[in-house]
Amino acid sequence: GVYLGTGSKGNMITRNRIHSPNPSGSASTSTIYGIFLTGADGTSTTPNVVSNNLIYNFVGGGASAIWYGLYNSGSDFAYFYHNTVVLKDNSVNATGATYGFFRTTANTVNNEFKNNIIELDRNTSGNQYAIYLSDSTSAFASDYNNIVLGANAQFGYNGASTNTMATLDDWKARTAYDDNSSTITPAFSDPQSFNYRPLNANLNNRGTPVG
Repeated sequence: GVYLGTGSKGNMITRNRIHSPNPSGSASTSTIYGIFLTGADGTSTTPNVVSNNLIYNFVGGGASAIWYGLYNSGSDFAYFYHNTVVLKDNSVNATGATYGFFRTTANTVNNEFKNNIIELDRNTSGNQYAIYLSDSTSAFASDYNNIVLGANAQFGYNGASTNTMATLDDWKARTAYDDNSSTITPAFSDPQSFNYRPLNANLNNRGTPVG
């Protein structure tokens, strides 16, 4: 995947295809990150922008492996726009947790998560969240996303109230986030060939202008 650490600012992480971290037959239980930011504090004029990336095909591997699509630990002025994260796998009876977007570290400021598509459907008994906020949510904005969940997945976890919300409606009712988000099946063009262009016309014009 992609890693940004302390001192990283003004970066554009864009137009990457991050996929297939487990070689065929691998039983690795290593934690997998698609895009990982830790202590990468941008500024109002030099933010770190993660945009238009495709993260997919985290299949196989050891049952206890933990998967993160997008991960932010303590990185101020980090913006996540127009990314597609598809974490689906029924080939292993897994126990590891799975997260579409994960944010941690209290008092991280000026984070935005907008215009993203997340699809989660991993056969796991572990936690499985589209959006996981482990910390107090200072200066955080999440909206205009499209989230599709399999049978074992939850919509979100809000650490500020230690509440799990199973659906978008529950999330909207109990947080200040995602009032304009949706749960529309994207109808990807050809996932078997890793073409994740959404064809469902109901997704047209559902985003919002971002910088």
